[in-house]
This record gives sequence, C-alpha cells and structure tokens, in this order.
Amino acid sequence: MRQSGINYASETCAYCDGAGNVDSNQCRACGGQGNVLVAQPARKCAQCQGRGKKSAYRCSFCLGTGWSQALRSSA
Repeated sequence: MRQSGINYASETCAYCDGAGNVDSNQCRACGGQGNVLVAQPARKCAQCQGRGKKSAYRCSFCLGTGWSQALRSSA
C-alpha cells in the first residue's frame, strides 16, 4: 500500500500476538484483524519495545500495535 508517498506493509499486532482477540474480546489495537499497516521500514515502538503493552496496560504511544507509525484501525 502507498499513501502520501509512504509505503505501508502489514505487520503482526503485538497486543494480541496476531490472534485478533484479547481475553475473548476483539483486539482494540488491530480491530480484530491480527495485523496492522506499518510505515516502512517497520520500527518497533520505542516506548514498549514492540510489546504493545506497558505493565498490564496497552501502550499509549503505539496504541498497542507495537509499531511506530502504524495506521490505527477504525475499531
């Protein structure tokens, strides 16, 4: 995908580990897709080191995706 001169590629959502759900609920980070579009070259989130979580909470910097510059889903 190409948008505004930036190349995006699908990467696995860190918050749900690609499952699309967390504790039987749709993943809020990827909208249940299991992956997110990430600006290339892909870089892991510096705040959560790509885990999508800080402690028990979703990372507020990457919104749980685990990636810097990810397109958020509409969920």
